[in-house]
Amino acid sequence: MFLTQLACSGLVKGTAKAPDILSEDIEIMMATNVTGLINMTQAIMPIFRKREDGGRGDIINIGSIAAREAYPGGSIYCATKAAVRTFTDALRRELIATRIRVMEVDPGQVETEFSVVRFYGDKAKADAVYAYVQRFLVPI
Repeated sequence: MFLTQLACSGLVKGTAKAPDILSEDIEIMMATNVTGLINMTQAIMPIFRKREDGGRGDIINIGSIAAREAYPGGSIYCATKAAVRTFTDALRRELIATRIRVMEVDPGQVETEFSVVRFYGDKAKADAVYAYVQRFLVPI
């Protein structure tokens, strides 16, 4: 049996561009997307390391394609997801001699409450983000 940590951290607030990004938006994105993921990893690692054979477990961090493909109005979110990617890569190298596996999943655009949060609860703006996608869907 493997013990798995799935760090599903992801939050974005606003679409402001520097220097107009609200400091509270920066703080919550960093706290959720970066610090939260690191804290979860720090908490689970002692449990993983105590397991037989020098430790075992799975760490699956949720990144984003935004870590690789930045976009206007997403500079802080993209930066946090780049931090997730770099942290995950470094952790994987740190644990290479163990049976603790470190992975990252980088989803692209997926319709969730993500955009509702980004637009501070404005559902119409959030729905507009995904409206154009319907043109590209082909029925099977």
